[in-house]
Formats: sequence, structure tokens, C-alpha cells
Amino acid sequence: MRYLFYLALIVFVFLPNVPQEIGILEIAFTLLILLSFYGTFFIRSFRKDLICFKGPILSLVWVFILFLVFNTFVSVYNEVNMIEWFRGMAPFVLFFVSLFIVANQFRDTASVNELFFVFILSCLIYSTKGLYLLLNSPIVESGDIYISAKYETIKAQNIYQVLRVASAGLLFSVIYFSEKLTRFKSRFYIATFIVISVSILFSYSRGLMLSFLIVSIIGGAFLVKKYKLPGFLKKWNFYYFAIVSVLVIATFFIYSQRASDILFAHVSASVGSIKSLFDFSNSYSFAGRLQEHREVLSYIMDNPLMGYGLGYEIPYFLRDGSFYKNVSSTHNMISYLLLFTGAIGTAIYLWLLANIIFGLKRMARTDNSDIKGIANGLILGVMMVLIYVQFNPFFKNLSYNLFLGIVAGVAVNGHRLIQGSEANKGQ
Repeated sequence: MRYLFYLALIVFVFLPNVPQEIGILEIAFTLLILLSFYGTFFIRSFRKDLICFKGPILSLVWVFILFLVFNTFVSVYNEVNMIEWFRGMAPFVLFFVSLFIVANQFRDTASVNELFFVFILSCLIYSTKGLYLLLNSPIVESGDIYISAKYETIKAQNIYQVLRVASAGLLFSVIYFSEKLTRFKSRFYIATFIVISVSILFSYSRGLMLSFLIVSIIGGAFLVKKYKLPGFLKKWNFYYFAIVSVLVIATFFIYSQRASDILFAHVSASVGSIKSLFDFSNSYSFAGRLQEHREVLSYIMDNPLMGYGLGYEIPYFLRDGSFYKNVSSTHNMISYLLLFTGAIGTAIYLWLLANIIFGLKRMARTDNSDIKGIANGLILGVMMVLIYVQFNPFFKNLSYNLFLGIVAGVAVNGHRLIQGSEANKGQ
């Protein structure tokens, strides 16, 4: 069943950004996830080793599920559009399903290592696809910034952004704690990190760049500590890899004037986005977010305990005070939870997140380098993702909940992974 889950991870990155209708890819992803879920349920039930209730994480998951059932009645009471309710509920369902599959299918270190190799591979495919579409789309001038007509393939308002930040954290930690890396894996990890870095640079997202900058500083510090530059570079034949890469890229752009123009345009736009990290005086989004937070706070104060139910819509105003449209999300995870699930739902969810992180920290105390690398990588990835979703609404999207479900499933099996590694060490 885990191979169906692998296929689902690969298919996921090809889903449209904002699908307007249910297509073949959406059906394929849903079928793969459901087949993996039900197959896992029946096989583990037949073997009588189904993991469903044990431990603080799973207990809190069931508490949160029961709360969401109650929250549905709150949505109905507030006359929420059921389509909007479904859009609010679907990501949580993916979180629960992913957690269940991972907790029951990935119980040993080898399978978990395999899972994260596929996870990083899917991220590489997504980033490569985005860059390819970006470089092969016409340039449109918008003020002083050039953007792509197919900007949605890689821009910040994309459902897959979380995967890139999470993968970066995981890559740093797995590399740091690994005692033996094959030549293939070492070069694969370097190539993946380079592609992810470039795709993030061309995202024009301040929140994504800031999160990536933090994870790179932390991860880079660990790597320097371990490998003692330039030994680390020599260890991975970095010079050889970097020189060949630069020559290939330079040759491509020298003989392609259009590619050079596109690269220059996007680099200029990215530089503008980086500058705006430190300049809020003329930032349209910054002023708009302040306006949004004031509006959201007024709603929260009117109904602080239970919230308004998933899918409830509130008016969104532009920074000049004019009405824009009704929305069922916010640009901050905490305000979203408070607005739609109230203080009770927020407390349960944050308690669940805390237990997932504590579970990973317990895993990180083992002497097994593979488990320690995975645990610390997931902690780093989760922390960076949680920073990122305080500035963007991606906690409501599928990629965040898919990643969190995988993380929670690994954390549930933390003690099994440690026991298995100790047993193998004893043999």
C-alpha cells in the first residue's frame, strides 16, 4: 500500500494550482490516497495490528475530529455555504488520512527513509516543473517589475509552497546526521537543494524567502560544524558539480537571447521582492494585512469561544477601506483558527502540534543517525513551515496538511523506530 502513497505524492505535484473542475489528475490523486487508506485499514485490521488510538498524538487527533464534527453544526447555525465548508474541511481530512497511512505503513527506519526520498523527489519535480513553465512563458511588464504570464505556476499563492520549505529543512538535517551517503544520493541532494533554492528565489514571496533564509542559516551552520569547510565541499565533489552546472547554464543562456531576457526580468523582480523584506513603508500587502487583521479581530472578539465554523465568509477590504470580496480564510494561522474554530478549537490544534514536535524531539534523542536525521529534519521543516503560515493562508491548503500528516505519522511511530534500531544494533 505504501507504493500507492508514493504514487500519490508524485501525482500531487502535477495538480493544477486552483482547479476549476475535477479532472483526471484530481481523480487519480484521490483514488490513490483512498486505495492506500482503505488497503492499509483492511490489511492491518486483518493482521490485528492497526494503529488507531494509542499515544497522546492519536488521542488528540480524535479529540480534534470530534470537535470538527461539532464545529460543523456551528457552520450550519451560521448558514455557511456547504461548498465553502467542504473547502475548509477537506485539508483536515487529508491530514487525518495521511497520518493514518504513514503511522500504519511506515514502521521501520528503512521504509521511512524511502518515504522521505520520494517526498524530496516530488518536491524536486514540482520545482523543476515550475521553473520550466516560468522560463517558457511570455514576459508581461507590470510597472517596474516583470512577471510571467504563467506566474501562477510558481508564485506565492500556490498550494505547493510548503513542500519546498519543508524539503529544505529535511535535506539539511538528513545530510548532517547521515554517517554514510552514496555518491548518487549526495549529488541528488545537492541538485535538489539548488533547484529548490532557485525556485524559491523566483517565487517573489517575502514570507517564503524569509522562511527559507532562516532554514538555510540554521542548516548551513550545522553543515559547517560537521564538515569544516572546505572539506565538506571536497567531500561531495562540489567543485566538479558546480563547475559543470555553471557551464551548462551559461552556455544555454549565452546562445538563447530570449532565455537571457527572461532570466534578467525574473532576477530583477526577485531582487525587488528581497528589498521589500526590509521596506514596509510602501508595501501594499503590508497595509492590506493590517486592515485584514483589524477586521478579523473584531469578528473574533464577538464570538471568541466557538468561532463561526469552517467556511464562514467575512468581508475583505482593501487598504483604502473599500470592499473587495467575501473570503473564508486569513493570512495568519492563529487568526484563522480563532475565527473559524474559536478558542477551544485553537487550543486543541496547538496542543496537537506541540505533541507532534515533542514526539519528534524524543525521537531525536536516539543514537541512530538515520532516525536522528529524520527527526531533526522534520522539526526544522515544521518550525519553518509554521513561521511561513503566519504570513500566508497555506495552512488551509492541501500541501501543508499532507506534510503535517506525514510528520505526525512518523512521530506516532517514534518509539517503534527507536526500538527497531536498537534491536538491529543488538543483533
